[in-house]
Amino acid sequence: MAGTYGGLILYRRLLRQARPYWLHIAGVLLLDLLATPLVLLTPLPLKIAVDTVLGSRPLPRFLDSVVPDYVKHSSFRLLVLVAILQVLIVIAIRLQELCGYMLRTQVGEGLTLSFRAPRAPRILSIGSSTTLPPSSG
Repeated sequence: MAGTYGGLILYRRLLRQARPYWLHIAGVLLLDLLATPLVLLTPLPLKIAVDTVLGSRPLPRFLDSVVPDYVKHSSFRLLVLVAILQVLIVIAIRLQELCGYMLRTQVGEGLTLSFRAPRAPRILSIGSSTTLPPSSG
């Protein structure tokens, strides 16, 4: 029973000290959830290149309404579109990873500092009250 009570106190303290970072933690969660659709977009340019440029299938409906007619009727222009889509998808994935990394780092450092802050004055007072032995030099 004492272990459970101590655990509850610890979790309460953790939640209290993490309160200023709840929005940051929610942002990390949302960025991590955004990773899945971005990764699922990765094979789309290859599908367009194989099915539309090399094959005889039309563009997917969501792209058909956006892409101008002069691009739809040229294989070279479709390949350029495929290359641009691939680069944009990779940039979006890397940007998502960078933002997630920065946010996780900010939360981690802030929580580490907030966990250490209550002990810092006591440690500093202990350090300043001790004296160093005289140097032999």
